[in-house]
Amino acid sequence: MVESSEAPIGSPLTAHPKDVHHFFQAVVRSLEPRVLSALPEGVRVAVQVQGDGGGAWTIERTERAVEVHQGVEAANDCLMVCGVQDFEALLRGEVNGVRHFMSGRLHVEGDVGLALALQQVIVPAASAR
Repeated sequence: MVESSEAPIGSPLTAHPKDVHHFFQAVVRSLEPRVLSALPEGVRVAVQVQGDGGGAWTIERTERAVEVHQGVEAANDCLMVCGVQDFEALLRGEVNGVRHFMSGRLHVEGDVGLALALQQVIVPAASAR
């Protein structure tokens, strides 16, 4: 399970680099039931957010839970890489993930379908906060 965060789960996302960490510590945890239904059991999706305030995380769908680990695991089914500003804009719903992918601002390696499934669950919920 996800470690506890300093910010409460209902905190709004803003343009501050800390929000990337808040997203992975609290928002993903609050969306666990949706992520469980969106991702097949046994997959790992890694996210690298580059730049000041970024980091790397692995979202793993186990049999009954969604686990988030800081860092990128060796074997992932999907790896997404983008900059801090692009990631935050995606979370706020200001940009389209597919357009960012097509323009090269979001890089996806492995199963692109997993990235799309995760985006459909996370982006609408995160931008509503």
